[in-house]
Amino acid sequence: MARSLPVVAFAVHHAVLHVDQAVVALARARATKPAANRQHDEADHGHADGHGQENEAEKEAQGENADSEENQPETRQRTRRRLIESLPWILHVLSDPVNEPVFLCPADELAEGQYREFQLELDAQPAWLIVTRRGGRPRAWLNLCPHQGRPLNFAPDRFLSDDENRLVCAHHGAVFDPDSGVCVAGPCKNAALREIDVGESEGRIFATDPA
Repeated sequence: MARSLPVVAFAVHHAVLHVDQAVVALARARATKPAANRQHDEADHGHADGHGQENEAEKEAQGENADSEENQPETRQRTRRRLIESLPWILHVLSDPVNEPVFLCPADELAEGQYREFQLELDAQPAWLIVTRRGGRPRAWLNLCPHQGRPLNFAPDRFLSDDENRLVCAHHGAVFDPDSGVCVAGPCKNAALREIDVGESEGRIFATDPA
């Protein structure tokens, strides 16, 4: 399901804050390291000059830190600008629909070879599924016959099947193979039902929302 815009805005806001903190830390680290190296070199080569050179090095370090602090707003503005330019892409990724499992029924309510009807939302519209179990594995298709686009069942949650337990459309007798969903006899032979991904976990049957 699409994530709400407040959640997206909150995530982007925190991303900006983290970038700001990283920029400040990096600037301070770059400013402090050269100053520290110079202090070390001057200590090795200028003991004779006493505290004067140390004070001078400290002033230089403070000056570089001040320059870095002055440059931080400009660096942060560039970083913010890049984030803002990337915002449409970030919003697209975060709000892109994500397939999430939709609970259909407890696993013990779908017997082997049984055909059941369940509802979910497809493209924000209600849709009905035909769900069965073959070889212990749940299978599902949209409950729309490819012949005329009508539901296959003759009553809610009631389907016809032949002697081989193949699914039969109640309107014009199209016969569908329960392993492939393909029509093997009738007015829409070789056409196929639209399959929907389903799975079983922790004693429950789930469908993947195709919206």
